[in-house]
Amino acid sequence: MATCYRCGTSNANHRRTTYTGYSTGGWWSNRSYGSSSRRYYGVRSVCQKCAKTIDTWNRIKLIFFGSLIVIVFFYISNHSAGSYKGSESLRATSPYQYSGQTARVISTKGLNLRDQPSSKGKILQTIRHNEIVGIIDTNGYSETISGKTANWYKINYEGTVGWLWGGYLQIQ
Repeated sequence: MATCYRCGTSNANHRRTTYTGYSTGGWWSNRSYGSSSRRYYGVRSVCQKCAKTIDTWNRIKLIFFGSLIVIVFFYISNHSAGSYKGSESLRATSPYQYSGQTARVISTKGLNLRDQPSSKGKILQTIRHNEIVGIIDTNGYSETISGKTANWYKINYEGTVGWLWGGYLQIQ
């Protein structure tokens, strides 16, 4: 009967893949100086108690590395660059999701970003002519201004979330 390589008991009737040591040579020569040393694993005889310990640690490693892969995947998928060219810096700081659309300000005087979808809303800032903005929501109210009827669009511009009237936006 074999002895357990971990604890030395005599009834080692279980076999587990375990670490057996480092190699002393690299693939190109007979010597290795540490940087290319390889770990080797082999099948060894162990007792039932040591087999349970090895199995438990293997499960823990599987759960840890599996969770790590899932976390990295979700981090990368949530922090990847969007299709809107100007949204890379905004996407990381904004809790809002872009609808995937962008718009260009076509008013030569600029367009007022407001705190609510109404011409009576407080002006947060004025967005210059030809600036591109990312649209968060397209379900704003419709309003007629200077004989033109258009919807209000919720946007995020340089970290400020507000509403722009669509009469002076060119949706892209």
